[in-house]
Amino acid sequence: MALYTNPNSPFEATFDSVLTGGVGQFRISIIDTPNSAVFLEPTTEGITERPPGPPGTSGGIYAWAGTSPPVTGQYTIYWDDGGTFGNPPEILAVEDLVVTGQPVITASVNQGVVPATGNRTGQTHIVDMKNVGPPSTPQEIKRQRRQAGDLLRRYGQPIIHRHMYTLDDVDKGVAKKCPSCFDEAYSQVRNDCPVCFSIGFVSTEDDTERFLDSNGNYTYSSTDVVAPKYGGFAEPVLTLIVQPDVPIDLFKINDRGVLTRVEQAQAFTYFNPYFADNDLLIMVEISIDGYTIRNILDYYQAKNANQHTIRGWGKRVRNQNQHVISQSFEMAMVPPNNILHSVSPGSVSYGVI
Repeated sequence: MALYTNPNSPFEATFDSVLTGGVGQFRISIIDTPNSAVFLEPTTEGITERPPGPPGTSGGIYAWAGTSPPVTGQYTIYWDDGGTFGNPPEILAVEDLVVTGQPVITASVNQGVVPATGNRTGQTHIVDMKNVGPPSTPQEIKRQRRQAGDLLRRYGQPIIHRHMYTLDDVDKGVAKKCPSCFDEAYSQVRNDCPVCFSIGFVSTEDDTERFLDSNGNYTYSSTDVVAPKYGGFAEPVLTLIVQPDVPIDLFKINDRGVLTRVEQAQAFTYFNPYFADNDLLIMVEISIDGYTIRNILDYYQAKNANQHTIRGWGKRVRNQNQHVISQSFEMAMVPPNNILHSVSPGSVSYGVI
């Protein structure tokens, strides 16, 4: 088994033992596997013992909570008994620790927050965001957007939306091929790339602190290759969606006698930010301050995204008169063992609700 976490992020390591009362004696250490460098010296600090299993069982579960290494890579967690009666320490358990993705950095109430459509600083709670468009937006469009926003604020689930980079983004100049894994000869990518998460594209904007080593992994040591700021997915945006409680499919027999699905449950969200197929949706719990990400829940990808629009008058003589009122899409859950679970929420910016 392997434990996956993001760089410089809180995580918990555990192991089961047939022995109880090992707190203060059992030790944990973390080793950088490729070069045998010691990240965490053997220590008993922070180790706790949880109650054993069901009645009739013996032993306990030992847990240690700490912060993962700041550099992506392969590490190994060792548990030992600390040595007894002068004997060398005996290894009790070994587990792989894989550090991948990007650091989890959550916005706090004291930080200025940048929304998706402009600059905004100060303490702005997510439920206070009621931007319905520029002043030139028709009043009827504003009214309908406001109604959609009211529904989301009342019943919405906070999510982190991350747009998946595509060739369209490369053409727009906001994305480029992944410098870590993209193979020009075969036009393919690695299936375990820690930089682009096997998407194949990264942002053209560079990271200010991290670089890529010769193996295509993140490092804080200066190299010739500067790491991209965003890999695989664009900057994260905090917004709201209304999830369907239960997927409901409606099947009917068509004219040819074939049973086809004509209706299915869809999620609902605001007109902005723009949702596209395969965009990543990270369900989160937000603290009462409206800023801090308290917990990361399930991962989904948007499928069959649709923008609900209203066209204004003068369509033949005007180009910018199509107004998006809201958006809907299907939700495909990402399996826990999928590499996309390595994508972190990152530093969030607020949407316009």
